[in-house]
Amino acid sequence: MNQGNLKIIFSVYFSAITLILIILVFLFVRANTNTFISLQTNNSTANTSSSDITKENLVNQISLNLKEWEISSLSQSSKINNNEQFKQAVISIDVDDGWLSTYNNGFPIFNKYGFKVTDYIITGDSNIKSVYINYDQVKELAKQGHSIQSHTVSHQFLTRIPETKAESELKDSTEKLQSILGTKIEVVATPYCDSNKFIRETAKKYYQLLRNCDQTVNNTKKNLDSYSLKAKIILNTTTLEQYKTWINEAIENKEWIILVYHRVGEGDNQYSVDTNILEEQMKFIKSKTDNKEVLVLPTITAYNSLVSR
Repeated sequence: MNQGNLKIIFSVYFSAITLILIILVFLFVRANTNTFISLQTNNSTANTSSSDITKENLVNQISLNLKEWEISSLSQSSKINNNEQFKQAVISIDVDDGWLSTYNNGFPIFNKYGFKVTDYIITGDSNIKSVYINYDQVKELAKQGHSIQSHTVSHQFLTRIPETKAESELKDSTEKLQSILGTKIEVVATPYCDSNKFIRETAKKYYQLLRNCDQTVNNTKKNLDSYSLKAKIILNTTTLEQYKTWINEAIENKEWIILVYHRVGEGDNQYSVDTNILEEQMKFIKSKTDNKEVLVLPTITAYNSLVSR
């Protein structure tokens, strides 16, 4: 075999080996790519019997997912195209459940910095459970200019109850709040960020918007879905560095970021933010609004403003 043939054979073998290595690397990277687990109940979960999976297990799984998302969200976000950007970045501050601790410890801080918040009320528990604000306090927040919206009647996993019951949770909640406030209720936040096609379609009968959760992305012009608004959950493990990164990325990419709080000043509860931490978070947002880098608007106001531009 002459030297020319050897060179050809060597070249073919080298090319084949290189191709195999490229394929193996691709498969390895693909198999190990980080993905997030959606909070929304998927079809397989929806078909699981109640004896196999409990409400407590689902709540614990949500907690684990949120912590995993927090870790992954520290990585740098990719740039988005101009056609995905709003004209200006917007922040909405949401408060779920109507906890009394947030009324006492959180709203004085929100008011101090002049931020109008969206408070999602569980209508069946207000005036009944002492841990939640009562209807008079709901009215007081509305008088202060905060947005009062629905968090259903009894805070159940809507995809795990009969459809007729799920519709009642959505319908009765908005009717109760409208009777208390005398104003139209336009947004629902589904408990545990749990929804499916039926829930979203039913919500359209009674609400303009449905707020969901997604720790990985914010709302952009391209992905904006009025019945699956994306939001980030703030936990007691959310660091100030992480919080600032979220805000700065939303500003840089001209996105709409929704920040969801639950309790304030309730010690070690994972859904409770320390009052001093909340103060620092609001102070940071205020520095951004003072520099006219971002607007802070209630969820319904933000949506209407963004889609009209």
